[in-house]
Amino acid sequence: MSTEENVKLVKNFFAAMGSSNARDLLALAAEDIEWIIPGEGWPLAGTHRGHAELAAVLKKASEEVETQYPKPPEFVAQGDRVMVVGVATGKIKATNRPFKDKWVFDIAVRDGKVAHIQEYIDTQAMARASHIDARNDQSLDQIFRSARTPNGWADRPVGDDLVREIYDLLKWGPTSANSSPARFVWVRSPDGKARLAGLAAEPNKPKILKAPVTVIIGHDLDFADELPKLLPHAAEVMQKYFAAPDVAEVTAMRNGTLQGAYLIVAARASGLDCGPMSGFDNAGVDKAFFSGTRVRSNFICSIGHGDPASVFPRNPRLGFEEAGRWA
Repeated sequence: MSTEENVKLVKNFFAAMGSSNARDLLALAAEDIEWIIPGEGWPLAGTHRGHAELAAVLKKASEEVETQYPKPPEFVAQGDRVMVVGVATGKIKATNRPFKDKWVFDIAVRDGKVAHIQEYIDTQAMARASHIDARNDQSLDQIFRSARTPNGWADRPVGDDLVREIYDLLKWGPTSANSSPARFVWVRSPDGKARLAGLAAEPNKPKILKAPVTVIIGHDLDFADELPKLLPHAAEVMQKYFAAPDVAEVTAMRNGTLQGAYLIVAARASGLDCGPMSGFDNAGVDKAFFSGTRVRSNFICSIGHGDPASVFPRNPRLGFEEAGRWA
């Protein structure tokens, strides 16, 4: 075959691959074809020989890899050897991780058939996209997918050191101008629990009394006083900005709420369960726990080891399209 005919053969081979047409692909391949795909730790890596293995790798590619080609590949040929150069983008379906791969196919043609393929690809990019970090996946389960809100608590203490570790994690979450307006009261004494429970809605009283610790998450309306420490390069400018009461109040509430969410993430990441609640007398809690300050309570959250028997069946969540839209 001429060089032009070899290029046409390879172009037809690529077209069959792109459409996952196994019949056309096999018709263009020698019966003893050898296809070498380099790398380790991604679905298609290995040496594939013969029609059966060629069909199998084509099927596996369609099932496990989602691939697009931003621009047509280049074909460079000399005699019975055709080099194909291109770029692929896509994702590994099992991990949902994207990749970008600059590749070269070194193809040998024999007797009008594709006889040998040696791929050269970005093996690290493909391995990264294919890798499931079991620790990260377990952490996501622990913090989000498998985490539940208990309504009862096991009789297991939460020590001072763990509480401090939780705070030392949550404090790194971002806030406007590093304002860090949240203030926390870690209620664990019998007297503190009784006072807080007395100000809570009836269904929440036993939860507070049973939990080893219930945190009152408040926000300090005078948070800007701390800016010389927290934002030394722009403290004076931002203090003037936050001097307006309406600006200070909304900033404190918004960012204190964020820090309360960071508390839940940090506690779950540390192996604890969380029971956030908003059914309580805010004014009463402010008087009982924040007297003489400008701190205002937002919500409360029990932390500890939940009683599995107290967990209700899980309710559904909104899907992506129900909760959001592109703009």
